[in-house]
Amino acid sequence: MQARYIQRGESIDFVPERDIAAGEIVIRNGLIGVARIPVKKGTLGSLALSGVFDVTKTVHCAFSVGAAVYWDTVRQSAVTSGELLLGLAAESSKLNDSHVRVILNSGGITINNNEATLNWQTIN
Repeated sequence: MQARYIQRGESIDFVPERDIAAGEIVIRNGLIGVARIPVKKGTLGSLALSGVFDVTKTVHCAFSVGAAVYWDTVRQSAVTSGELLLGLAAESSKLNDSHVRVILNSGGITINNNEATLNWQTIN
């Protein structure tokens, strides 16, 4: 057997090593997701890997629709550049806005010369 279907991939199961709050960005070895509901330490939970979320951002960052959105693990906020791609901006966000609306990266985003492209896929 080379592969066996498990699930659609919109979310994955995980067991956290600490309590996780609803809406918390969780990074697991470079895989980034959002906890939709609170998950207690040591219990089975779920991380959303796709979808559209309002994400806290650094006040001094502005995003245009389609711009790459990165996650800053130190500031715990979305930023305009970095190493951990969160997704693409679904709406424009001004400098003083508290959040940016993000289409989570589910493997369909490519970056070339600092330009982000979302490769749309249909899930049946």
